[in-house]
Amino acid sequence: MKMIKKMFFFSILFSANMAMATNSIESDQWLKVADGTLANCKSKADSFRHRLQAYNLTERKIIINDETLEFSANINFFQCHESEKGFSFSKVNPYDAYSFANFFSKEQKEVAIKTSTLTAIIYRDGVYKPLHKDSVSDDLVVKSVRIEISDLLNEEEMNKLDQGQSVRVSFDFMINRKIQTQVDDRTRNQIIRYGSFRQWITLKKVDDKILIN
Repeated sequence: MKMIKKMFFFSILFSANMAMATNSIESDQWLKVADGTLANCKSKADSFRHRLQAYNLTERKIIINDETLEFSANINFFQCHESEKGFSFSKVNPYDAYSFANFFSKEQKEVAIKTSTLTAIIYRDGVYKPLHKDSVSDDLVVKSVRIEISDLLNEEEMNKLDQGQSVRVSFDFMINRKIQTQVDDRTRNQIIRYGSFRQWITLKKVDDKILIN
């Protein structure tokens, strides 16, 4: 995967004009909603800022089957590091152990990082019950997550859909990462919550079949 040395876009909003209604979508209609839209890698400060890495999503796909939405995606983690050619992001596996230097009482020490679990969470903005919450294996693929359309829409939106109107809805995707940090003989367990991505889709019912419009 090509690395962008000076700046890596972890979430960009793309527009996709669909000529006709369909029951599937493969596009880049994503908007970062939590911790900003850019992750930079051009200095030691950036390298330290992203010492716990950053992620994006690729190969995103949505399919509508009857009253169910199926979502899949690949998760990609990146580390900001320095080489002879300068600073750049490189793709890494978050389950691989690694370390970075930090200062404790003016003494530099290595901080070892081990990941025990990654958890993918899908939810609607403002609704705190997850639509999906499950661990992610080391292949970093979110496979065929099934979400009922009725769980994505409120009552008013469902009524509009039943009346043949187009309804624009969204859901958010985020990653929680449970890690263990170790400095000398001291260990600490903590959960890192990464920024979320928002997926917008427009639904329409045609001949009693829900389609992506």
